[in-house]
Amino acid sequence: MKNTATENFLAVLATYMPLSAEIIDMMLPQLQVRQLKKNSPLPNFRNDYLFVVSGLLKKEDCESGDIQLFLQPGDFELFATGTETFHYCSIEESTVVLFPVSMLVDLVPQHRAVFEGYQQIVHQWCALRCSRQELLLLKAPEKKAELYRRLGKSANSISNKDLARYLAMDSSYFSSL
Repeated sequence: MKNTATENFLAVLATYMPLSAEIIDMMLPQLQVRQLKKNSPLPNFRNDYLFVVSGLLKKEDCESGDIQLFLQPGDFELFATGTETFHYCSIEESTVVLFPVSMLVDLVPQHRAVFEGYQQIVHQWCALRCSRQELLLLKAPEKKAELYRRLGKSANSISNKDLARYLAMDSSYFSSL
């Protein structure tokens, strides 16, 4: 069923690949929309991919408390595995669209353009992960400045404690920079 969240998801997806009526009809019944209140966990979705429609989420390692990733509107999250120990939590009220991996497995052999678009999404997903590694190589003041530049206004919604953990810094040191 189409709603604002799924329409947003399909509009972004259409920037990567052509979406025929046949493809959309195949996808719609498999899409799940989740509304998350501020500071709410995203229920387990280990066999799904997700797309952030609105809001802001953090990916946190359950064992270490390390903040691995911030997800903003337009970001895709792919390849979650059952062996990873993490959870997602909304930093602000958020809407996400979940879609099963099997949906893409079914679409790719039938539609070459879907595969090419999926490759672009995977590259974007990889770049999002590499961006943290690039930050961690910088000196502390440069890390903080670059993180704020990358997050823009979203940084105002994130606690200093979470920003510091993302940059692998002590929160008091982060605040003093």
